[in-house]
Amino acid sequence: MHIPAVRLVVPLCIGIAVADAWLLNSQLPIGAYLGLLAILLALLMVCHKWKARITFVCGSALFVFTFGAMRCQMRHDDIVNKVKYHAHSLRGRVSEAMRPRTNSVEVTVKTQEGTLVLAYTKQTTKLEIGDFIHVFTLHGLEPTYTEYKSVSDTSSHLNYQLQQYRHSLYRRGIAATCYADSIAVIPSSSGITPPLTTKLHSLQTAMVEAYHDAGFDGDEGALVEAMTTGSRINLSSELRTQYSRAGTSHVLALSGFHLTIIYALLEILLFTHLLHGWWRRGMRMVGIGFIWAFVVVAGAPSSLVRAAIMCTLLAVSQIMTVSMSVDNQHINIRWDDFLDEMGENGLINSLAIAAIIMLIYDPFMMFDVGFQLSFTSMSGLCMCRDIVARIMHVIKLVIPRFRPAAYFAVLLRWVVKSIVGVALTSLICTLFTFPLVAYYFGTIPTMSVVSNILIALPAFMLLVLAAVWWIAAPIAALQTMIGVCLTKTAGVMNGVTGWVASMDHAVVVWHPTVMHVALVYALLFLLRKMYDILDVRSKMRYNQ
Repeated sequence: MHIPAVRLVVPLCIGIAVADAWLLNSQLPIGAYLGLLAILLALLMVCHKWKARITFVCGSALFVFTFGAMRCQMRHDDIVNKVKYHAHSLRGRVSEAMRPRTNSVEVTVKTQEGTLVLAYTKQTTKLEIGDFIHVFTLHGLEPTYTEYKSVSDTSSHLNYQLQQYRHSLYRRGIAATCYADSIAVIPSSSGITPPLTTKLHSLQTAMVEAYHDAGFDGDEGALVEAMTTGSRINLSSELRTQYSRAGTSHVLALSGFHLTIIYALLEILLFTHLLHGWWRRGMRMVGIGFIWAFVVVAGAPSSLVRAAIMCTLLAVSQIMTVSMSVDNQHINIRWDDFLDEMGENGLINSLAIAAIIMLIYDPFMMFDVGFQLSFTSMSGLCMCRDIVARIMHVIKLVIPRFRPAAYFAVLLRWVVKSIVGVALTSLICTLFTFPLVAYYFGTIPTMSVVSNILIALPAFMLLVLAAVWWIAAPIAALQTMIGVCLTKTAGVMNGVTGWVASMDHAVVVWHPTVMHVALVYALLFLLRKMYDILDVRSKMRYNQ
């Protein structure tokens, strides 16, 4: 396949990984990176002029590698150098909902300098997202990034575990932590207005409170909140474990599945398909705006950002049309044609473009588990798309001439294809993500295909019912009736996943090393290449 976007994202990821490992021991000045990039850029211009293709490709990969390393260094400096670590007070806004811990409450504060600080407090005052607060601490701010120190017996050493925890916070962009003795909320009358993104993100709390006021509680209410707002604070540990054992924990995290349904509903509500010309393009632009507003409201998780970028590329491909005349013939060139020209598979190119945009914005996203699982599963679906298409093409039913029987046959074919499609999608995602799941969580769900088939329809119904529930807000009786159906649907999903999770051998325990994970992915890639070789040979024999 000719996939130039992947040729960029691979050296970018390698550069970020190398720079992250390099930061544990020493640092390279940004000026050195800029000088190296200037030299490489001059080399690329010379190679392009001389048409030295191999040298140009290698130089491009080295240029992107160096740029990724520089962005990682810049992100590191942005986190480490903007906080006064020994300060005893700080001002900022609450950027995330309060999270209860064993002996305290966790508050994430975005300071006026733009850095994130994690404050632990025993104060019972409820803080909302967007509140401007003043935090006081006697011990001062403690940096999350510390110099690497090798520790023997790392499995049980307390200092090593604390060092790993602090490094995970550092990779989340949190510059420092503190134990707050008191937190004072600065009233809005002081003239400080929150930014638009903060106001949108605070809608998540308002939506959760609206669910609570409507009587959504328990595990059913927590599931509705997680699937529609992205808030997983009220999810119990038992429910999280249940969905994890059933292999359906991706349902709890907003992703492309949720965003596809939301975008389809927006297309219906905005009457996009009934409009033409610039009116249709304008409505699609409005739909893109709503999509990104929802991403901000949900807290911008990596899986949802990835899906939003790909959805935006799709919408732009439907909007942008360049008209030109060639030999007195009118030709329309669309953006999706450009994606297809980038390679045989435009979808994997758009996926790589989404990864490049996200990694340039925040290189530390590459170390996020959600980012890795999201892109790995989508890459597997892109690689196996032709295999799925062939299997789906084989499914055929004879349509009888008798009209009622013909309708039944068409419906049966749609049901069979839907079940097979869900099964194949779940199987491919499980196959391409189980090494990472085992590496991070130590278990492999064995019943994920079955559980995903069983909850696919209820999950779709839950999202549609939730959207209708919000639309029906002016009519209290109708909203109450829809709310009952919504709760029942959530109960069905919890019941199905609970039944699957309670099965014997629902999960297999495995703790692979990094080498094991790399070998499994190398084997998967080799099998995919072998399939391509056999497919080419079979076509050659058929043509002969």
